[in-house]
Amino acid sequence: KVLGVTWDSMCSFRNHSVITASTARRKGNLLKALTGTDWGQTKETLLVTYKATVEPVINYAAPVYSPNLAASNIILLQRAQSAALRTATGCHLAAAQSHLNQETQTLPVGRKLDMLSAQYLS
Repeated sequence: KVLGVTWDSMCSFRNHSVITASTARRKGNLLKALTGTDWGQTKETLLVTYKATVEPVINYAAPVYSPNLAASNIILLQRAQSAALRTATGCHLAAAQSHLNQETQTLPVGRKLDMLSAQYLS
């Protein structure tokens, strides 16, 4: 145990995932401020805002942490991404993750992190 953090949590990047998901959710709340039924921004504008604010938070340092990221931590990041994409597209809470990714032409978090890691290594 170093500085109150166990070796297992350092190797699984749990703390990093929790902080990253929290930051992504806060930035995703910016999208809510831009939406409205009669005055809000278009879906395209909201997606550009998502790609400029939320996506970089999730992808930052991906080649370092993603090879050791536990599946439960990927789920935390995926939930933050899905919440932001639901806000941007106006989809309801029951919308499937695959539908959100298809409509916005984005990759799921796990696949995106794997792709960024592979690109970095090559």
